[in-house]
Amino acid sequence: MAKKILVIDDDVLVTKSIVKYLKVKGYEVESADSGKTAIALAQRLAFDLIVADIRMPEMNGLEAIRKIREINSLQGRAHPQEIIITGYASDDLQKEAQEMQVAAYIYKPFDIGEFMAAVERCLT
Repeated sequence: MAKKILVIDDDVLVTKSIVKYLKVKGYEVESADSGKTAIALAQRLAFDLIVADIRMPEMNGLEAIRKIREINSLQGRAHPQEIIITGYASDDLQKEAQEMQVAAYIYKPFDIGEFMAAVERCLT
């Protein structure tokens, strides 16, 4: 069975590119353009991996991940691995992601090989 990945990013072009590439690699992929949309998806579906942008309107990616973790706990699901992607350098956010034990923190624009290596590490 294909692994399920949730991509959360408010940049439509980034989301389309990531989703298309992951699907070509055989993954089942859902996307959300906001943290709120991602949370709604996570209430209905279980994911093996979450790829989230940090800087989004209304709710950043780390806040969305926290809420999805709460949903998974309440529903008795295992927590998926998480990869943060960001175009903005922030020591505070990177430290917060490390404290949350996020699996990878990747800066945009990223090398697709580096990204896929992180995805594969998270899903094995």
